[in-house]
Amino acid sequence: MEFILMLFLYFFTLIRDLIMLYVLDPAIVLPLYASGVFWTLVYDIYAHQDKEDDLKVGVKSTALCFGDSTKEWITGFGIACLGNLALSGFNAEIEPFLVIVSILMIHVWSRVAIL
Repeated sequence: MEFILMLFLYFFTLIRDLIMLYVLDPAIVLPLYASGVFWTLVYDIYAHQDKEDDLKVGVKSTALCFGDSTKEWITGFGIACLGNLALSGFNAEIEPFLVIVSILMIHVWSRVAIL
């Protein structure tokens, strides 16, 4: 469910940017869009604190879907998020962007390590 919600959320972000900037460079915006979707899946790591409640009420959460391979899924989403973010920054020719992505990568891996 979270995945569908974030697809729409980030899609409307793209439309807003198109309206505000009158420019839509796919080499910059599409990786940024993908990065946002993957980041939301990474951030859903906090759903794991409610697994027992999800089972009781029958919610089909990503935490239950990933099961015992949560670390692998979150790591993959983190790599996809940061890779797309770096690609977007590179395509936009923003030099300090890679430093920012590196700092975010450290944060993501610190969260995955506590699973």
